[in-house]
Amino acid sequence: GPYTYYVLSWTKVGGSTQYMEGIGGFAQSTILGLLITVGNQAVYAACGYIAQSCRFKTTDSRDKLSVVLYTFAVSINTVLDLGLLTYMAHGFQQDSGMNESAFVRNPSMQHALFVQLVGYIYPGTILLPFLLEPIAMCLAPYYLFSWLIRSRPDVTFSRAEKCLECPNFDLNRYGDIIINAVLCSLIFFLTSVNIWWMFAQLVTSSVVIYVWDHCRFLRESQRTEFATNSMDVCAQYLTVFPCAVLAGALAFKYQ
Repeated sequence: GPYTYYVLSWTKVGGSTQYMEGIGGFAQSTILGLLITVGNQAVYAACGYIAQSCRFKTTDSRDKLSVVLYTFAVSINTVLDLGLLTYMAHGFQQDSGMNESAFVRNPSMQHALFVQLVGYIYPGTILLPFLLEPIAMCLAPYYLFSWLIRSRPDVTFSRAEKCLECPNFDLNRYGDIIINAVLCSLIFFLTSVNIWWMFAQLVTSSVVIYVWDHCRFLRESQRTEFATNSMDVCAQYLTVFPCAVLAGALAFKYQ
């Protein structure tokens, strides 16, 4: 989209690394976080609508389809973003004086990809979207519907209550956590002494997700019942993706 076109317009230019390390890098990460937050909410809604339209007999089956669709959609978006990173590393290569024909195992190329991958993952992907999610999921809908109800005298009490009621607690967070684990596991394909820092940020992100979901479950959701543990079993199957990435990284390093 427009954001991708904007990034590609300057990331192939030498000196873009200094931009990424300054105020521009912070602004880009913030914009990226906002876009991911809005995009995630749109994907949430689309997957929920598709799962609801399938008319499953049980809510567990509906939730499983919704989570699988959401994980698949975010995975496709992530693959496209990672493809964009290869273009973004070009400007860093020029700053490092590296030949464009260098192989991926070249230390300069590995460092360039590491810088761009870390810049993509943190904070714009694994932290900011979850810090901004309370605004998109709770505050914004509450105030928008409140203003709508106050400005429309034809709104009945039942419709007003329907607009302001809390939504059901969804289980799409399984997909978010799996995608975060996959992204951070990609670091093992590269060589850097700062890998520990990336996983420290993954722990920070997981803590933020836990605290927010705890508050959302207690204060911002309707009473939601899950009859079986089938969704948990499905999530265990989905962990094959980060495990596959780790296995691929191990094979790549020992090739």
